[in-house]
Amino acid sequence: MDQRPIQELNTPSGDSINANNISLRINRQQVTDHMGVLIDENSALRQENANLFQQLDRLRLEIAQKQTNHDQLLQKSLCNLTITNDELTNQLNPFNPACHLRDGMQNEREIFCVLSVNDCRQELSSLKKENDNYKHENDHLKQTLNNLQKDYDHVVQTLNDLQKEYNHIQKQLTHLQKENDRDTEENKHCKNI
Repeated sequence: MDQRPIQELNTPSGDSINANNISLRINRQQVTDHMGVLIDENSALRQENANLFQQLDRLRLEIAQKQTNHDQLLQKSLCNLTITNDELTNQLNPFNPACHLRDGMQNEREIFCVLSVNDCRQELSSLKKENDNYKHENDHLKQTLNNLQKDYDHVVQTLNDLQKEYNHIQKQLTHLQKENDRDTEENKHCKNI
């Protein structure tokens, strides 16, 4: 049976207290290092988030500008086609004195009018193709915008996860600090005994 007094049996030896303090210092250093890494990652993600916001704003402006340009071009083309159509209608109108020319001249005029109508049809077809291209480009920009929004949402989720992990590590650090303070008090108490 151990002949030491009860108080001596329950008191940790100096070696175990020193080992405990060293272990706490190592754990604290690891937590501090890990927190530093998390803070750096958090800063990088915040910067990436800011860059994504800027890119998103640029794309929104680009889409709005292209839509405005497209609408203006389409409006101008429709206006020109309406004027051309009105001119052709007036030229082909049997009550228009210009259409009552000699037979040969009237045929030339009709050929010119038919050619003008064909030119207008080709221009209209070309404008429709251009309109389709603008729509396709607009769809592509919208898809890019959607992809950027998904990336942004992912970055926000990652930031939230990192914040949770940071809070958890902060709690661990606080707990370790309390343990360290308690062990320090025990050390002082043991040294005083």
